[in-house]
Amino acid sequence: MKHRAIKDLSQVRQENLVSEISTGLSKVYENSLELWTSARSLFESKNYRGYRVLEAFAREEAAKYLILLDALRCPLSLFASQLQKFNEHLAKGIYSKTCDWRPDSYRCLREYVDSELDQFYLDGPNGIEWIFRNDIISSREECIYVDYVAYDSDNHEWITPRAKDRYSDLFPHLVVPGVIRVIQALRSTGIEKAEALKIYAEYWRNFSFDDSTHHHEFRQAFIEFIKLLDNAGLLENVQEKEISILLEQYPYPLYREAMKENKVSTESLKERQENWSPEW
Repeated sequence: MKHRAIKDLSQVRQENLVSEISTGLSKVYENSLELWTSARSLFESKNYRGYRVLEAFAREEAAKYLILLDALRCPLSLFASQLQKFNEHLAKGIYSKTCDWRPDSYRCLREYVDSELDQFYLDGPNGIEWIFRNDIISSREECIYVDYVAYDSDNHEWITPRAKDRYSDLFPHLVVPGVIRVIQALRSTGIEKAEALKIYAEYWRNFSFDDSTHHHEFRQAFIEFIKLLDNAGLLENVQEKEISILLEQYPYPLYREAMKENKVSTESLKERQENWSPEW
């Protein structure tokens, strides 16, 4: 058995591809919602550490739903590279985050994505005091593992997921992650049906966009897609609230973005710290 063989989908004949992706979407959705339901149960019983772990996994699984849909609407030349994101933590983290962003254009979206890619970055009261690891990767691992970290050559510390437990009571209300809301809304349109996916692929592969494409253009494009489903008799009992979620939160196509970590030298960041001076 060969695990993590998602790129083999690029070898599937086109007439069978939609069926394979339809099956994959259904299985990813079921697992994501099962993880989220379990996470919610842990939250309600105030088992916050377990909640954070399962909530992170649920968001990652939900992101895979969006990655598969983006693969179906991307040019064939990008299909294999898009599929690779299915098993990459950084890419899944970005896809999850996009459902909570509100970029006003594709250029703005790309800037948001780029800001998540640095291996290390500076932050603090003045934006330069401390060196941090990539936020998506570190947030994921720090809710799961105990680790021994070096802040500098002379300062080390054990960190543990327990450290975040004390903050959980400050946020007593459960918030459904944006990416979970989006895949629930997508599923309510009947998008997983093979016939709907064929319309989806054909429509979005012919949708032209560039840096200047504005949010309202993507919004209108999605409205037109929904009309196509409706005209084909494929739109089921979707509610207005689900359509509203998709119009506001379903991310623009992201298949052009490589989503690879930018290697950053900590020495270069230390040099920036040493050379920094206030602008006033």
